[in-house]
Amino acid sequence: MARVNSVRVEFRTDMTVQRCDQVFVDAVRASYGPARKLLRAGSALVNRDEGGLEFFTPSEEPVPVGETAPSLRIGAFVPGHSKWHGATRMAVHLYVIEKGDYRIAHLVGPYALGGRGSTTRLIRSIAEKFGVSIDGNDNSGRR
Repeated sequence: MARVNSVRVEFRTDMTVQRCDQVFVDAVRASYGPARKLLRAGSALVNRDEGGLEFFTPSEEPVPVGETAPSLRIGAFVPGHSKWHGATRMAVHLYVIEKGDYRIAHLVGPYALGGRGSTTRLIRSIAEKFGVSIDGNDNSGRR
């Protein structure tokens, strides 16, 4: 079984939980642009189609047991293409924890061998929609 790592970004936001949900959905949909659709179409021609954009509720929790549970847990599979594996779907999760007048958001992108670069780019593009800038050499964003 392949070892799974993850790109993680944690940031503070004043957005409501509902707004975080909408920004995430919009950002994921925007990341599935023409280039990814073209790669998916090419993969489908050789019977390697992994499916389209799909939203789900992740089962994992990003916080230790005993801490506040997330008010929002949402994930998405985003079709992509890996140099190592061909047609793939990258997963990205958003967890939002209420802290009174602000929220702590966790963006998590699990990846296996050869997937770090694509996952980092996906996380970076979603984080930017929240107004969070991520250094190209760092997995964490702070706001």
